[in-house]
Amino acid sequence: MKALLTRARPDAEASARKLAARGVEAVLAPVLEIVCQRLAGAPQVDFALATSRHAFPCLDAMDPARRAALAARPLYVVGDATAAAARAAGFTDVRIARGDAVSMLDLLVLTGARGRALYLAGADRSPTLEAGLEKMGVATRVEIAYAARARDWSGAERRAVADAAEVGASVLHYSGRSAELFLRQIDAAGLGGRLDAFRHVAMSRQASRPIQNRCSRVVWPERPREDDLFALLSF
Repeated sequence: MKALLTRARPDAEASARKLAARGVEAVLAPVLEIVCQRLAGAPQVDFALATSRHAFPCLDAMDPARRAALAARPLYVVGDATAAAARAAGFTDVRIARGDAVSMLDLLVLTGARGRALYLAGADRSPTLEAGLEKMGVATRVEIAYAARARDWSGAERRAVADAAEVGASVLHYSGRSAELFLRQIDAAGLGGRLDAFRHVAMSRQASRPIQNRCSRVVWPERPREDDLFALLSF
């Protein structure tokens, strides 16, 4: 069994190792690359939030004293991978939600989070978390820590994707944006007519929408977790 991974290379490589343990051969064809952004600083806050592990390597350029002060505050993250990256970056009080912004908001309510928050965000993101924080009355400062920039496939990657289509490989779509960029690259490679040759597996209903506009053969798990995503590879 083959699975095509289009997420940024560091994420794709981590997912490929997990797939290998399940006997699935991964084909890497990233449509994104992660670029750190210049952070203005770390204001005095009561807690912080992050929805991706990509935020933490981008803290390296921050003033050490400000970074240490931030790392001492409670940090809310979306899942285990983000939590592991946060702990590696020095955060000690890490509180883990169940995989998405909605579950993070639920956790914030459950733990009685109040006061001022710093959101270590990506340049492209859903408004769900910020809207929920506003409704909770949390004063939130958003710092853009990283950007996921679109990238084009190389010739070798295009050939690998074409070969994957020949054997009916699964394509794992982790976000709506990466799904849109996958479609752009498929069309640029002259493979737009081969979409139905793949089995499309999305992380969530939202992530599946760009694919549904072009292809009906797409599924997603009830929970937006990678293990649940992998469990659907045999559909």
